[in-house]
Amino acid sequence: MTVRFSVFVFAPFLAVSALAGLSSIAPFGVPPAMAQASDPAETSAFALAKELGTVDAWHAFINSFPSGFHADLARAYLKKLGDQPQAATVQAAQTVPPSAQAVGLKCTERKAMRSLDAGVKTKITFINASGSDRLVKWIDYDGKLQDNGRLKVGEQVTIDTYRTHPFLIATPSGDCLRIFLPGDERATVELGVDLQPAATTANAPGQPAAARVAQAVPASARAAERKCSERRGLRSKNSNEATKITFINSAGSDRILKWIDFNGKLQDYGRLNAGHQVTIDTYRTHPWVIETGTGNCMQVFLPAAQHATVELRK
Repeated sequence: MTVRFSVFVFAPFLAVSALAGLSSIAPFGVPPAMAQASDPAETSAFALAKELGTVDAWHAFINSFPSGFHADLARAYLKKLGDQPQAATVQAAQTVPPSAQAVGLKCTERKAMRSLDAGVKTKITFINASGSDRLVKWIDYDGKLQDNGRLKVGEQVTIDTYRTHPFLIATPSGDCLRIFLPGDERATVELGVDLQPAATTANAPGQPAAARVAQAVPASARAAERKCSERRGLRSKNSNEATKITFINSAGSDRILKWIDFNGKLQDYGRLNAGHQVTIDTYRTHPWVIETGTGNCMQVFLPAAQHATVELRK
Protein backbone atom coordinates (compact mmCIF):
# COMPACT_ATOMS: atom_id res chain seq x y z
CA MET A 1 0.00 0.00 0.00
CA THR A 2 1.18 3.52 -0.52
CA VAL A 3 0.72 6.82 1.27
CA ARG A 4 -1.58 9.05 -0.66
CA PHE A 5 -0.91 12.73 -0.43
CA SER A 6 -0.13 15.67 -2.62
CA VAL A 7 1.92 18.82 -2.27
CA PHE A 8 0.65 22.14 -3.52
CA VAL A 9 3.07 24.75 -4.83
CA PHE A 10 1.57 27.67 -3.03
CA ALA A 11 2.01 29.89 0.06
CA PRO A 12 1.23 31.45 3.54
CA PHE A 13 -1.27 30.13 6.03
CA LEU A 14 -4.65 31.20 7.33
CA ALA A 15 -5.64 33.56 10.09
CA VAL A 16 -6.33 34.54 13.65
CA SER A 17 -7.97 37.34 15.65
CA ALA A 18 -7.03 41.00 15.87
CA LEU A 19 -4.98 42.21 18.79
CA ALA A 20 -5.88 44.95 21.16
CA GLY A 21 -4.08 48.18 20.41
CA LEU A 22 -4.39 47.96 16.64
CA SER A 23 -7.20 49.98 15.05
CA SER A 24 -10.18 48.03 13.73
CA ILE A 25 -11.47 50.07 10.82
CA ALA A 26 -14.23 49.15 8.41
CA PRO A 27 -13.23 46.98 5.42
CA PHE A 28 -11.85 48.34 2.23
CA GLY A 29 -9.83 46.57 -1.24
CA VAL A 30 -6.11 45.78 -6.72
CA PRO A 31 -8.11 46.11 -9.80
CA PRO A 32 -10.62 43.45 -10.86
CA ALA A 33 -8.87 40.58 -12.57
CA MET A 34 -8.51 41.19 -16.29
CA ALA A 35 -9.41 38.48 -18.76
CA GLN A 36 -6.34 36.45 -19.59
CA ALA A 37 -5.58 33.43 -21.71
CA SER A 38 -4.51 31.46 -18.62
CA ASP A 39 -5.34 31.50 -14.94
CA PRO A 40 -2.99 33.89 -13.07
CA ALA A 41 -2.76 31.37 -10.22
CA GLU A 42 -1.69 28.69 -12.71
CA THR A 43 0.89 31.01 -14.28
CA SER A 44 2.29 31.93 -10.86
CA ALA A 45 2.43 28.29 -9.76
CA PHE A 46 4.19 27.29 -12.97
CA ALA A 47 6.80 30.02 -12.48
CA LEU A 48 7.47 28.85 -8.90
CA ALA A 49 7.75 25.22 -9.96
CA LYS A 50 10.18 26.22 -12.71
CA GLU A 51 12.24 28.23 -10.22
CA LEU A 52 12.49 25.26 -7.85
CA GLY A 53 13.15 22.92 -10.77
CA THR A 54 12.61 19.72 -8.77
CA VAL A 55 10.58 16.60 -9.48
CA ASP A 56 8.40 17.25 -6.40
CA ALA A 57 7.67 20.81 -7.53
CA TRP A 58 6.58 19.69 -11.01
CA HIS A 59 4.42 16.90 -9.58
CA ALA A 60 2.78 19.38 -7.22
CA PHE A 61 1.99 21.68 -10.13
CA ILE A 62 0.51 18.86 -12.24
CA ASN A 63 -1.64 17.67 -9.32
CA SER A 64 -3.16 21.15 -9.02
CA PHE A 65 -3.34 21.93 -12.78
CA PRO A 66 -3.53 18.53 -14.53
CA SER A 67 -4.42 19.76 -18.04
CA GLY A 68 -3.53 22.51 -20.48
CA PHE A 69 -0.41 23.98 -22.02
CA HIS A 70 1.42 24.51 -18.71
CA ALA A 71 0.66 20.94 -17.62
CA ASP A 72 2.16 19.61 -20.87
CA LEU A 73 5.26 21.73 -20.33
CA ALA A 74 5.53 20.50 -16.72
CA ARG A 75 5.48 16.88 -17.92
CA ALA A 76 8.17 17.76 -20.45
CA TYR A 77 10.33 19.15 -17.64
CA LEU A 78 9.75 15.96 -15.63
CA LYS A 79 10.85 13.90 -18.61
CA LYS A 80 13.96 16.03 -18.90
CA LEU A 81 14.69 15.37 -15.22
CA GLY A 82 14.40 11.64 -15.90
CA ASP A 83 11.12 11.17 -14.04
CA GLN A 84 8.45 9.09 -15.77
CA PRO A 85 5.35 8.96 -13.55
CA GLN A 86 2.96 6.18 -14.42
CA ALA A 87 -0.29 7.31 -15.98
CA ALA A 88 -2.31 5.29 -13.48
CA THR A 89 -0.72 7.15 -10.58
CA VAL A 90 -1.44 10.55 -12.12
CA GLN A 91 -5.01 9.55 -12.89
CA ALA A 92 -5.57 8.33 -9.32
CA ALA A 93 -4.33 11.63 -7.90
CA GLN A 94 -6.79 13.52 -10.11
CA THR A 95 -9.80 11.62 -8.75
CA VAL A 96 -9.55 13.46 -5.42
CA PRO A 97 -10.01 17.25 -5.64
CA PRO A 98 -7.18 19.37 -4.17
CA SER A 99 -9.54 20.65 -1.46
CA ALA A 100 -9.84 17.08 -0.08
CA GLN A 101 -6.15 16.16 -0.31
CA ALA A 102 -3.84 16.23 2.69
CA VAL A 103 -0.52 17.92 2.01
CA GLY A 104 2.53 15.78 2.75
CA LEU A 105 5.77 17.39 3.93
CA LYS A 106 9.12 15.83 4.71
CA CYS A 107 10.34 15.45 8.27
CA THR A 108 13.21 17.80 7.44
CA GLU A 109 10.56 20.58 7.42
CA ARG A 110 9.64 19.85 11.05
CA LYS A 111 11.31 22.89 12.62
CA ALA A 112 9.45 25.27 10.32
CA MET A 113 6.03 23.84 11.16
CA ARG A 114 3.48 24.98 13.74
CA SER A 115 -0.28 25.55 13.95
CA LEU A 116 -1.26 29.07 12.95
CA ASP A 117 -4.95 29.43 13.82
CA ALA A 118 -8.28 27.78 14.54
CA GLY A 119 -10.10 29.43 11.65
CA VAL A 120 -11.14 26.84 9.04
CA LYS A 121 -12.57 23.64 10.52
CA THR A 122 -11.88 20.36 8.73
CA LYS A 123 -11.20 16.66 9.36
CA ILE A 124 -8.36 14.29 8.56
CA THR A 125 -8.48 10.49 8.62
CA PHE A 126 -5.41 8.31 9.04
CA ILE A 127 -5.60 4.63 8.01
CA ASN A 128 -2.77 2.46 9.29
CA ALA A 129 -1.91 -0.05 6.55
CA SER A 130 1.80 -0.06 7.38
CA GLY A 131 2.04 -3.39 9.22
CA SER A 132 3.17 -1.78 12.49
CA ASP A 133 1.81 0.73 14.98
CA ARG A 134 2.05 4.46 14.29
CA LEU A 135 2.06 7.47 16.61
CA VAL A 136 -0.01 10.52 15.68
CA LYS A 137 1.23 13.86 17.03
CA TRP A 138 -0.19 17.37 16.61
CA ILE A 139 2.27 20.25 16.12
CA ASP A 140 0.87 23.02 18.33
CA TYR A 141 1.02 26.82 18.09
CA ASP A 142 4.50 26.87 19.63
CA GLY A 143 5.79 24.18 17.27
CA LYS A 144 5.79 21.55 20.04
CA LEU A 145 4.54 17.99 19.61
CA GLN A 146 1.33 17.00 21.38
CA ASP A 147 0.54 13.27 21.57
CA ASN A 148 -2.70 12.25 19.79
CA GLY A 149 -2.32 8.57 20.64
CA ARG A 150 -1.19 5.33 19.04
CA LEU A 151 -2.78 4.04 15.85
CA LYS A 152 -2.57 0.25 15.83
CA VAL A 153 -2.13 -1.89 12.74
CA GLY A 154 -5.31 -1.98 10.65
CA GLU A 155 -7.00 0.77 12.63
CA GLN A 156 -8.06 4.19 11.46
CA VAL A 157 -8.84 7.45 13.22
CA THR A 158 -10.64 10.62 12.15
CA ILE A 159 -9.52 13.83 13.83
CA ASP A 160 -11.54 17.05 14.04
CA THR A 161 -8.98 19.75 13.36
CA TYR A 162 -8.25 22.95 11.44
CA ARG A 163 -6.77 23.72 8.01
CA THR A 164 -3.45 25.04 9.36
CA HIS A 165 -2.82 22.35 11.99
CA PRO A 166 0.02 19.98 11.00
CA PHE A 167 0.18 16.37 12.18
CA LEU A 168 3.34 14.29 12.47
CA ILE A 169 3.28 10.53 11.94
CA ALA A 170 5.99 8.62 13.81
CA THR A 171 7.13 5.06 14.49
CA PRO A 172 6.48 3.58 17.98
CA SER A 173 10.03 4.64 18.91
CA GLY A 174 9.26 8.24 17.92
CA ASP A 175 11.08 8.47 14.57
CA CYS A 176 9.34 10.92 12.25
CA LEU A 177 7.89 9.38 9.07
CA ARG A 178 5.91 12.22 7.49
CA ILE A 179 4.08 15.46 8.28
CA PHE A 180 0.59 16.15 6.94
CA LEU A 181 -1.51 19.29 6.65
CA PRO A 182 -5.29 18.73 6.38
CA GLY A 183 -7.26 19.75 3.29
CA ASP A 184 -10.09 22.29 3.12
CA GLU A 185 -12.44 19.30 3.05
CA ARG A 186 -12.10 16.01 4.90
CA ALA A 187 -8.95 14.24 3.68
CA THR A 188 -7.88 10.61 4.08
CA VAL A 189 -4.26 9.49 4.36
CA GLU A 190 -3.34 5.82 4.05
CA LEU A 191 -0.13 5.05 5.90
CA GLY A 192 1.58 2.34 3.87
CA VAL A 193 4.54 0.04 4.36
CA ASP A 194 6.69 2.24 2.12
CA LEU A 195 6.57 5.11 4.62
CA GLN A 196 9.91 4.70 6.37
CA PRO A 197 12.10 6.99 8.49
CA ALA A 198 14.44 9.02 6.32
CA ALA A 199 18.02 9.91 7.15
CA THR A 200 18.34 13.44 8.46
CA THR A 201 19.64 15.58 5.62
CA ALA A 202 19.83 19.25 4.85
CA ASN A 203 17.24 20.75 2.52
CA ALA A 204 18.13 20.61 -1.14
CA PRO A 205 19.67 23.83 -2.54
CA GLY A 206 16.99 26.33 -3.43
CA GLN A 207 14.38 24.60 -1.24
CA PRO A 208 14.40 26.21 2.21
CA ALA A 209 11.91 24.83 4.71
CA ALA A 210 9.86 28.02 4.64
CA ALA A 211 9.35 27.68 0.90
CA ARG A 212 8.19 24.08 1.26
CA VAL A 213 5.73 25.05 3.99
CA ALA A 214 4.40 27.85 1.81
CA GLN A 215 3.53 25.32 -0.89
CA ALA A 216 0.96 23.78 1.42
CA VAL A 217 -1.56 26.59 0.94
CA PRO A 218 -3.60 26.87 -2.28
CA ALA A 219 -3.23 29.98 -4.46
CA SER A 220 -6.69 31.23 -3.45
CA ALA A 221 -5.43 31.65 0.14
CA ARG A 222 -2.06 33.17 -0.72
CA ALA A 223 -1.43 36.91 -0.44
CA ALA A 224 0.45 38.38 -3.41
CA GLU A 225 3.64 40.23 -2.52
CA ARG A 226 4.76 43.33 -4.39
CA LYS A 227 8.03 45.26 -4.20
CA CYS A 228 8.13 48.65 -2.52
CA SER A 229 9.29 50.07 -5.86
CA GLU A 230 5.79 49.28 -7.19
CA ARG A 231 4.15 51.29 -4.42
CA ARG A 232 3.32 54.38 -6.49
CA GLY A 233 1.42 52.39 -9.08
CA LEU A 234 -0.90 50.76 -6.55
CA ARG A 235 -4.26 51.88 -5.20
CA SER A 236 -7.53 50.28 -4.09
CA LYS A 237 -9.92 49.87 -7.00
CA ASN A 238 -13.20 48.54 -5.62
CA SER A 239 -14.93 46.91 -2.66
CA ASN A 240 -16.55 44.02 -4.50
CA GLU A 241 -14.90 40.89 -3.06
CA ALA A 242 -14.69 40.80 0.73
CA THR A 243 -11.83 38.84 2.30
CA LYS A 244 -9.45 38.86 5.28
CA ILE A 245 -5.71 39.10 5.71
CA THR A 246 -3.71 38.23 8.83
CA PHE A 247 -0.28 39.65 9.57
CA ILE A 248 1.98 37.84 12.06
CA ASN A 249 4.96 39.88 13.20
CA SER A 250 7.94 37.52 13.51
CA ALA A 251 10.42 40.23 12.48
CA GLY A 252 11.75 40.87 15.97
CA SER A 253 10.77 44.56 15.86
CA ASP A 254 7.59 46.58 15.46
CA ARG A 255 5.91 47.00 12.08
CA ILE A 256 3.46 49.65 10.86
CA LEU A 257 0.47 48.66 8.70
CA LYS A 258 -0.89 51.04 6.10
CA TRP A 259 -3.75 50.68 3.63
CA ILE A 260 -3.35 52.20 0.14
CA ASP A 261 -6.68 53.93 -0.43
CA PHE A 262 -8.64 54.61 -3.65
CA ASN A 263 -6.50 57.69 -4.34
CA GLY A 264 -3.23 55.85 -3.82
CA LYS A 265 -2.62 57.52 -0.47
CA LEU A 266 -1.45 55.71 2.66
CA GLN A 267 -3.88 55.35 5.56
CA ASP A 268 -2.35 54.38 8.90
CA TYR A 269 -3.74 51.20 10.45
CA GLY A 270 -1.56 51.22 13.51
CA ARG A 271 1.55 49.59 14.91
CA LEU A 272 1.94 45.81 15.09
CA ASN A 273 4.22 44.97 17.98
CA ALA A 274 6.87 42.27 17.67
CA GLY A 275 5.41 38.82 18.31
CA HIS A 276 1.83 39.99 17.80
CA GLN A 277 -0.65 39.39 15.01
CA VAL A 278 -3.77 41.01 13.60
CA THR A 279 -6.58 40.03 11.21
CA ILE A 280 -8.02 42.75 8.98
CA ASP A 281 -11.36 42.69 7.17
CA THR A 282 -10.59 44.02 3.71
CA TYR A 283 -11.24 43.46 0.00
CA ARG A 284 -9.47 41.48 -2.70
CA THR A 285 -8.16 44.57 -4.51
CA HIS A 286 -6.96 46.58 -1.49
CA PRO A 287 -3.14 46.72 -1.13
CA TRP A 288 -1.36 46.91 2.22
CA VAL A 289 2.08 48.36 2.96
CA ILE A 290 4.31 47.05 5.74
CA GLU A 291 6.77 49.59 7.15
CA THR A 292 9.47 49.59 9.80
CA GLY A 293 8.88 51.49 13.02
CA THR A 294 10.62 54.46 11.41
CA GLY A 295 8.39 54.44 8.32
CA ASN A 296 10.58 52.68 5.74
CA CYS A 297 8.66 50.45 3.33
CA MET A 298 9.48 46.77 3.72
CA GLN A 299 6.78 44.94 1.72
CA VAL A 300 3.47 45.43 -0.06
CA PHE A 301 0.75 42.75 -0.06
CA LEU A 302 -2.48 42.15 -1.94
CA PRO A 303 -5.08 40.01 -0.13
CA ALA A 304 -6.14 36.65 -1.56
CA ALA A 305 -9.60 35.43 -2.53
CA GLN A 306 -9.65 33.41 0.69
CA HIS A 307 -8.41 34.39 4.14
CA ALA A 308 -4.61 34.58 3.86
CA THR A 309 -1.90 34.81 6.51
CA VAL A 310 1.39 36.63 6.02
CA GLU A 311 4.30 36.07 8.39
CA LEU A 312 6.49 39.17 8.55
CA ARG A 313 10.16 38.33 8.94
CA LYS A 314 13.38 40.33 9.12
